[in-house]
Amino acid sequence: LQGQWFFEKESELPGWKYDYSPTGWSNASTAPKWLEEIYLPETQPENTEDWRLL
Repeated sequence: LQGQWFFEKESELPGWKYDYSPTGWSNASTAPKWLEEIYLPETQPENTEDWRLL
């Protein structure tokens, strides 16, 4: 993602979560942040014994 693609204020996109690096590419900071803060919570199965495909 590139910063110029989005509004300056996050409040203009309620419910959206996004981040970007200065280069616009995923990196060692943005990739784990996305995985931990977005992907894993959103894909958590209701039954904790169920498998999750990553």
